Amino acid sequence: MGTKLIQKEQNFTYFFLLFIALQPVLDLLTSLSIQMLHMDATLSIVVRFSVMLLAMIYLFIYQKNKKPLVYICLLGVIMAAGLLNNLVVKHPISFGEEVKFMAKCMYPIVMLFGYILVFKTLQGKQNSYDTLLQYFLYASLFMSIIMVISIATGTDYQSYTISEISKIGSKGWFYAANEISAILAITFPVVVLYSIHKTTSFTQAYYWLPTILALYSSIMIGTKVGYISSIVTLGVALFFSFIEYMMKRGRPQLINTILALLVLGGTAIATPFTPIAKNMDIHLQFYNKQHVNKQAEQPSKQEQQPSKQEQQPSKQEQQPSKQEQQPSKQEERALTTGEVNSLIYSDRDQFLNMHQKYFQEAPLSQKLLGMGYAGNYEKAPKVIEMDFHDLFFSFGIIGFILYLLPFVYFGIRLMFRILTNFKSILTIKYMLLGTTIVLAIGIAFTAGHVFTAPAVSIFFVALLAYLIVDLQAE
Repeated sequence: MGTKLIQKEQNFTYFFLLFIALQPVLDLLTSLSIQMLHMDATLSIVVRFSVMLLAMIYLFIYQKNKKPLVYICLLGVIMAAGLLNNLVVKHPISFGEEVKFMAKCMYPIVMLFGYILVFKTLQGKQNSYDTLLQYFLYASLFMSIIMVISIATGTDYQSYTISEISKIGSKGWFYAANEISAILAITFPVVVLYSIHKTTSFTQAYYWLPTILALYSSIMIGTKVGYISSIVTLGVALFFSFIEYMMKRGRPQLINTILALLVLGGTAIATPFTPIAKNMDIHLQFYNKQHVNKQAEQPSKQEQQPSKQEQQPSKQEQQPSKQEQQPSKQEERALTTGEVNSLIYSDRDQFLNMHQKYFQEAPLSQKLLGMGYAGNYEKAPKVIEMDFHDLFFSFGIIGFILYLLPFVYFGIRLMFRILTNFKSILTIKYMLLGTTIVLAIGIAFTAGHVFTAPAVSIFFVALLAYLIVDLQAE
């Protein structure tokens, strides 16, 4: 009996590891069913939530400490209480959308505890570090190859909708550009780490090919998330490869420092020709056009008052005006605060203001338990797409605090382990893995689609779970 139980535990473990690599396959099948067969995303929803239920069973059977299960049940009760409250006080409301959003948000919590148990099971049996790199690499390579093939054949889908047709970018054969961009951003540091881990001589520089493919895919999407994450990751890789070289004076560290410098330098040189550069230019031109239109709407002072030039001698008429002597200030003007926020958050700040108004007008019960999916909308629901804000307004003060509790707890534990083992952790391995965590949190705060998107959150929580187990922060 005991042998069968151990065998089943190992089967669970390898299934959850394989499930990481299968994420982009599932995303591709879902996208093609939507784009070609005009079906909804039922496939990915059913599969992912079935695996979440499987993770709950896995935890119930093999998790000796039952606190995670108690916490998950408590969070479920609070979410259910918020839903019942919204069914009474919120109009209009879509029961199906409310439940689906709750399930999406519960997904990373359940999977976090599930992957902690997975990596604890792997400890002492095999190198969980190599296993992590391997499955993340498979996922990234599959996505990158699909992106390259679709772009090369001209059969790719555009990142932006018809209303944003002036902007450019490709999402390959995948469906959601924001989610694909977030996945590539979160997996990119791990792929770079794989390249560094495998490269010990210039003859092995081909191990950097997955990094270059992932970099190309991230940039071609045309979003700020993909580009900024790539630059940050390559910068961290370059800096800490150089630090390790200075400390160890090893040939592999020198080789990886040179390769990281070449890739980062090549990216910098190519930047003006990338979709993100063109999209930023389009965005700035749009602001300038708006500025000119506003000025044109204002009544001209020259039309309201007699021109001084008409009252002055003809010498003045012969002199060129200041407007003719100086270049137009249209391009030189500083961006307003609103324009800067719009540029950074892609107009999400406007939806944030709308939800803040909803929250101010909401009854106390909704302030405590949340306004549910998309807040107290009047017509069409629209989330902010900034995860922490969406979580707060959806689950209220109580639900938001309870939701973040495990992340805060493990975050504090990880910081304690880092501070007490600083010298041993100051390596390219932990710096790049830490970069992934920082990028994921930053993306969740500014662009969303991390905690609220199961296709993305699984990569974040799997890596977080590895660090928690590896650094003994559980």
